[in-house]
Amino acid sequence: MKKWNGSMYAIDIACVRWESFKVFTPDYFDTYVIEYIGQDKRLGNFIIIKHWEYRFVYWHTVTELSIWDRLWQKQILWKTNVSGISQNYHLHIELWRNTSNINWHKINWWELIVNPKSFDLRLQRWLVTDKEVNQLVLEFIAQYEWMHLNAYWDFKQWSIWYGTKSFKWETITDEEADKRARNIIQNIKTKYNLFDLDLDKQKAIVSFVYNIWSLTNKQQRLLNNGNYKALWNDFLQYTKSNWKQLWWLVKRRQSEFNLLTR
Repeated sequence: MKKWNGSMYAIDIACVRWESFKVFTPDYFDTYVIEYIGQDKRLGNFIIIKHWEYRFVYWHTVTELSIWDRLWQKQILWKTNVSGISQNYHLHIELWRNTSNINWHKINWWELIVNPKSFDLRLQRWLVTDKEVNQLVLEFIAQYEWMHLNAYWDFKQWSIWYGTKSFKWETITDEEADKRARNIIQNIKTKYNLFDLDLDKQKAIVSFVYNIWSLTNKQQRLLNNGNYKALWNDFLQYTKSNWKQLWWLVKRRQSEFNLLTR
């Protein structure tokens, strides 16, 4: 058992060099189901088998079985391959409970040791939903937007919490406000293809677009080329109103800069 490279709880198993070997289900539980079969850019082919809230993730592993196939303990899953950034045959296997990467030796809830970087691992891979990511983006944006649960006239349209569109006399709940804002965030990410960026950069760019409503052609070129400092320098022009610098926009731009350049 080891926490690999300081980032995850996992076990790496290797047998004869340059030879593939068979992989079996664990003996922790009686039955499992294959939940997912996929491929990751870094860690290659992977299979997820599940027993209730527990998931065992087998990396560098291929199978001829199918999703939802049921398996018994110590049943053959299939075999290892060389995939992702791996340079030789080995099995990289992780244990998860719900959304947390956990220590194998502490599988019982009252003894559970949770990896504090579990969310980062899920974000790198396939396990974080758009809703979760968009909620985190929204929590950043919410620091700089007025809270309104009742419709108000903003000199252009009827708006409501976080500046989303509304109509006269409308009243909404916190949950509905978050839902509408997350939909806008998803639309921004789709329009500018932000899904492959890390979370901090998604927060910064979505915050700016949420504030200004669009990127110029120049800003899109800087974004596509990864010139984040130059992009932020261009953002700086949006801190004034009637030639007067607004402190809350300066603060917002600085926070966006801190995220863009981490």
